[in-house]
Amino acid sequence: MWHEMNGLDGLEELRLALPELDSGSPVFPEIMTEDENLIVVDACGGSCITVGGLLVEIACARAISNDLAIVQVRNCRHRCMILERLHNASQRGLSFAAYWLDNGVINLTTMTDAAGVWMTYDAENWLLGNSGSMYIVSSPSMMSVQSHLNTMLSPDSRSQSRITVGVMQTGYERAIEQGISVDEDLWGQLEKLVARILVPATQSSRTGAGPG
Repeated sequence: MWHEMNGLDGLEELRLALPELDSGSPVFPEIMTEDENLIVVDACGGSCITVGGLLVEIACARAISNDLAIVQVRNCRHRCMILERLHNASQRGLSFAAYWLDNGVINLTTMTDAAGVWMTYDAENWLLGNSGSMYIVSSPSMMSVQSHLNTMLSPDSRSQSRITVGVMQTGYERAIEQGISVDEDLWGQLEKLVARILVPATQSSRTGAGPG
């Protein structure tokens, strides 16, 4: 819902991800290689809705211990859904960037605890080591993140489109005032998914569930 409330069409991405969410088969990312700064992770075809949190945690842990982290994520789907994870993690005082190729266009988001932006670029101006990957960059310093981006992006490159924190805030305020409309088909699919996951509230089901 965070994406939808911020004007980023999150419900459509959720619709596309529902077959995976409904499969009942969890996906666990695997670290393939790592060195001082770069960690290569295979997301095994998982969606950022389900595996995005773990990917961002990997970046956070390395950034805290090593000042700069670059996580190359292979075989990951619904990559724009990483934005909410980055936004939440940025509240810890870390700065982030994430970028990936989609339909010949580079998507780039940068996120700090004070601001966020989502831009698109012509792919020919980028030096991507693996065009099928998403890259997550994290550091306590936004200058370190920007320095990395400067090595990837041609000085002549100009963004094709730009969604700023102001645009996101406007979408958020509109959603608070007017609510979010979910079509009946998607709502029905979500209800079926929830019904399969939840269990009746009994003394047995509450065991180990914590307070409340």
